[in-house]
Amino acid sequence: MNARVHYWIICDAVAYIKSHGNELQRKALQTFEAAYGQNGPVEEMPTGKSAVEQLVGFEAWHTDKFGDLALCIRNLPWGDKKNLVGLVGRMFTAFNHFIHPYESNADAWARTDGYSYGSSSRQGFDSAIVGGISEYFKGMVDTENSLVLDRIKPYWKKGNPEWSDNFEKELRHTTFAPWCVLVRVYYSNLLYDHFTPLEVRGPNKNIVGLQFLGPVAHAAADACSPHHVRPTLGLGHHVWENYVQARVYNRTIDLNPELVRHILTQPPFEPWLTWTEGPMQGRFDVETFIQRLSVKTAERLRQSWAAQSWEEIRQAGEEFWQRYLKGAAMMTDAHYFYNQAVAAAIHVIVRSCSDLLSEGILDPHKGLAQPGSMPQMELIQNELPAPPSKRLHMDDIPPEAVRPIPFERERDILGFDPMGESGLLNRVKQLGRIFDPFVAADSDDREVADLLADVENSMLQQYQRMADRSDDHFCPVRAQERIPLDSDISAHFGNATFRLPSEVECNDPVMLDRYMKQVDAHAKKAYTLELAQTLATLRFYRSMHREEGAAAEKLDQLMNRLRTHRDALATGRQSIPLMHTHKPVQPARLENAPRKAAETVAESRSLKDAAREWFSSLFRIPVMTLATVAAAVLLLVILYPKGVPEDMIALSGTQWAEPSFKFMGPKPRLKVSASPAVEKPKLALVLVFRNFRKGVDQSLVDSLYNALQPTVRMKQHYQVIAPYQIKEAVTTGQLSVAPAKNFMDGLHDKLNVSKVLTVTVIAAGERFGLNGEFKDLTTGESRKFKMEKEVSATDLPSAVRNSVLFFFKN
Repeated sequence: MNARVHYWIICDAVAYIKSHGNELQRKALQTFEAAYGQNGPVEEMPTGKSAVEQLVGFEAWHTDKFGDLALCIRNLPWGDKKNLVGLVGRMFTAFNHFIHPYESNADAWARTDGYSYGSSSRQGFDSAIVGGISEYFKGMVDTENSLVLDRIKPYWKKGNPEWSDNFEKELRHTTFAPWCVLVRVYYSNLLYDHFTPLEVRGPNKNIVGLQFLGPVAHAAADACSPHHVRPTLGLGHHVWENYVQARVYNRTIDLNPELVRHILTQPPFEPWLTWTEGPMQGRFDVETFIQRLSVKTAERLRQSWAAQSWEEIRQAGEEFWQRYLKGAAMMTDAHYFYNQAVAAAIHVIVRSCSDLLSEGILDPHKGLAQPGSMPQMELIQNELPAPPSKRLHMDDIPPEAVRPIPFERERDILGFDPMGESGLLNRVKQLGRIFDPFVAADSDDREVADLLADVENSMLQQYQRMADRSDDHFCPVRAQERIPLDSDISAHFGNATFRLPSEVECNDPVMLDRYMKQVDAHAKKAYTLELAQTLATLRFYRSMHREEGAAAEKLDQLMNRLRTHRDALATGRQSIPLMHTHKPVQPARLENAPRKAAETVAESRSLKDAAREWFSSLFRIPVMTLATVAAAVLLLVILYPKGVPEDMIALSGTQWAEPSFKFMGPKPRLKVSASPAVEKPKLALVLVFRNFRKGVDQSLVDSLYNALQPTVRMKQHYQVIAPYQIKEAVTTGQLSVAPAKNFMDGLHDKLNVSKVLTVTVIAAGERFGLNGEFKDLTTGESRKFKMEKEVSATDLPSAVRNSVLFFFKN
């Protein structure tokens, strides 16, 4: 199910209970409302405003955006990159959102298995993402930074050596936990750690209380989706999800009270599943419920295709999905599965309320048994995006207009509004017509290549204009670490996601087949544009650094290979439709090629660190298939270890030793204050260096930190931590200086820092400029300000100190 559909499922579950629910269901909804919302009759709850819709619905909507599973990429120069939770609009947490429904196949997990590349189709996105990350990046699960690993390890069926082997080998050889295992974790926290926030790194960094039910309801809905009950990411997955979202939005798939009531009387809803042993004895066996719900989905799917076994469907692969997605069975199945998901949400609401009453967390009359211990909700709960609504009238926008198609605006392509006339959009539209499978293309290969060259040149021209006009340093490689809060882009498929199908396309198999071909054509256009972005970026940095010799030659070789691949893709000599196999491209193997001594670029230790920081997050690379992005990332890092246009966070062992005084008279008497001590906020002073192309000398760093020694006035208001404490935290691995966001998060989480004053020293020839930023790490608020310009090297320590003192004085 797409993100918005998960939210609508919760809303329809609430609507069913309000209008058709039995006494037990209505009491559960009323109790949750009394605990977390308003204490009034169920019938008077405004639509979309109940606590269940706002808390459970919000987290179900955004579960796919949780950054709880991290990968590390070992095959980068100068060491691996860790704590990578997603890539250009795809969140790795999705690997834990699948269930192999039949227990007989379980090997690593107690009841069933989850995502496994070995038993998947190894096609489409399985090959592009899982195969690509393993093949080109030597990627594997980041065992230190994956939040889920310690939480799921107790449910691992094998021993410690097998656990380590499973999660410390390449991604394609890892068997991921099934969804039902993670659901047990969330449900256990709901019952036994109700008031303790659990970190998930989602839109809400932590979830607590009723929010724990969000991912539980999300998993139940996924267990009602055909593509989540098989260990694979691709083969029509988002065609199915787009189809369901379009029909639910149009209300041609809608809440069917009679069907929901019938489903609730069948297994696995009745009889109630309950743990018979262990710490959850007598409580809702949510793990078995999700697993059996997946079996129910698989069985209906098998019967719809008249398959003898589920294995037969898995082996049929593309043949099955091509027939099923265009067949009549999918229409009736989609309606049934949606209402099955609504029934599952109702069941989760009822069972969880019953267990919370038994645990003494809830009270049937006053909601929370201890109203004063309401869990602290994150600030974002007060700033929710507008909840997605279904279509109310025929005058409302049709489903095909609900989701903007990526790369339909110049801003989508550039990352900023174009400066002056670019002609880029017209060229992209012309490219779209060439890729359209239903438009006769008159262009030959040369004309297509020329058009792509024009697109590339237009992008480069815009990058250069932005660099000329930007106050700060401009970087065309745009950060895209998180999917926007209200985005409808699939967390599984990123910018390859196409528009929703129209109602006509949903109803007509011939039109739906055309729609599927358009999905593939859009992906082809998206990947081609992303290659053009990479080429324009490489050219931009080459012109900025004026590279010559071996480095320039290597860059030319890379660009020629990428350009050849791009043109072959555009002219049809190489295809990557979503329903077929993504085959690795040869240029991406360059990371294993030996480097000749003549081609080795001189490196500075500090600039190595800067380069590592710049490329520390692969989210910053323009969206493209992993098979083609690898060469661009690795070669760009090798070519530009010097002059990297990014900031360097500087560390120092300075301790700010307190001066000692000898008094000639009697010791003064200490005045004892009667007022209680007030805890002061922790403040960190951080130095950042920009445009230091020859590196930064440590003696300069130390002298500037010495100049920042806090005054008595500063200590009255803040507990200022010394530079050596930050350096020790980095040295021991508590903190990471790359990327900068992780550094700030680490200051807050590991050292309890709530305020940071960052002083940026900007090299400009023989002189220096100073900028400052004061940031509240708790609220995210920040204030930037100019300090000084045209400072000489000798005056730099005093200029830094005077600027900081002036800031705190005011």
